[in-house]
Amino acid sequence: MNTISLNGVKEFKKWLDTHKDLFKEKGSQIALPELFPDQFMKKYTDFANIERLLKVGGFENKSTKNMDQANQLKLDGIIQERTMFNNWNEMLVRAGRDYIARNQ
Repeated sequence: MNTISLNGVKEFKKWLDTHKDLFKEKGSQIALPELFPDQFMKKYTDFANIERLLKVGGFENKSTKNMDQANQLKLDGIIQERTMFNNWNEMLVRAGRDYIARNQ
């Protein structure tokens, strides 16, 4: 299953500190389909789901936690071309905000 570590994203650090109870059971990782539900993907992207975005980019079996700069630029390019966001971090921040709103 694809997951993403939220510990390295500065924008989530404050949220994680104030919403620890949401993440106690899951630790510091959330499955990508949970963070990016189909409704989110259909609303903000050209993709039906996060798995399709990752497949198009060739990332379906890779972790985004330790992504090298070349792959980060590739992913950012796909995000900029096929979503309403400028880059992966911007999309991640929006997904995080929506996730917290859904789970409060």
